[in-house]
Amino acid sequence: MQARRIGKILLTALVIVAVACSWLDPIQSLANSKVDEGLERALLSFASARSLNAVISVIQGTEFSAQPLGFGVTLTLGQFLDPINDLVEQFSSLMLLASVSLGTQKILLLMGGHQVVSGLLTACALVWLLLFWRERSPLWFSKLLGVFILVRFVMPIAVLTTDVIFKYTLAGDYREQQTSLELATRQIEANSPKAPTTGSSTDQPPAAPAKGFFANPKEWIEAHTPSFDAIYEPTRKKYEAIKQSAEQIPEGIIKLIVIFLFQTALIPIGVLWALYKTARHFMVFRPTTP
Repeated sequence: MQARRIGKILLTALVIVAVACSWLDPIQSLANSKVDEGLERALLSFASARSLNAVISVIQGTEFSAQPLGFGVTLTLGQFLDPINDLVEQFSSLMLLASVSLGTQKILLLMGGHQVVSGLLTACALVWLLLFWRERSPLWFSKLLGVFILVRFVMPIAVLTTDVIFKYTLAGDYREQQTSLELATRQIEANSPKAPTTGSSTDQPPAAPAKGFFANPKEWIEAHTPSFDAIYEPTRKKYEAIKQSAEQIPEGIIKLIVIFLFQTALIPIGVLWALYKTARHFMVFRPTTP
C-alpha cells in the first residue's frame, strides 16, 4: 500500500514537472538552436559536395599536356575520376535529404512547442490529476495525456539527446572529414590545368637576335628550347597530386554519410522509441482500490 502511494506521488510529480516545462522557453530555444546547427552542417557538406562535383566535372573534360614544339604526351583523368564523381553526386543528394530531414524536425519542433499545445497539455493534466487521485481516471484519458506529453516534448528531447550524442561521439570525426573534403577540393582545383597545351605559338622558344642564331644555330636552339623533362615533370606532378587527392575522397564521404545517417535517422528514431515506451509504461498506471 505504501509503495502504491509513493508511485502515485512520483507520477503526479512527473506530470506537474512536464506541465511546468511545457511553458519554459529556454528548452524550446535550445532545441531550436541545435537543429539550426545540424542544418548548417548538412548544408555545408552539401555545398562542399557540389563544389567538388563541379571541379571534378571540369577536370574530366580537360587534358594534361606536355608538348614542346607540338610533340610530347597527353594525360587524362576522365576514367579515373568518373566513379568518384558519381559517388560525390550521390553524396550531395544524401546531404540534401539530410537537410530536408533536419528542416522537417525544425517544423515539428515549432509545432510541438506552440502555446496551444502547452495549453491543451495543461488542461488535460489538471483534469487527469483530479481523476487520478479520486481513482476514477479511465485508461483512455491516461493515454490521451501521454499523447499530449509526447507531442510537446518528443522533438525537444530527441533533438537535445541527438546533439549530446553527436557532440561526444561524432563531432570530431565530422570536423575531420569535412575539413578533408574541403582540402581535397582545393588541392584538385589548384592542380587542375588552366588550359591544355597544344603546341601553339606560345610554346615556341622566345625570339633572339638573328646574329645569335646564325652565329651558332645548335647552341642557340639548345639555350632557348626547354628540355622535355622540364616540361613533362610539372605536368606529371599535377596529375599525380590530383590522383592522390581524389583517392582520399571516397573514405571521407562514406564516413560523413554514416555520421549524418546516425544524426538524422538512427539516433532520433531510437530516442522516439524509448520515449514512447516510457510514456506508455507510466500512463497505464492506475491505482486500484484495496
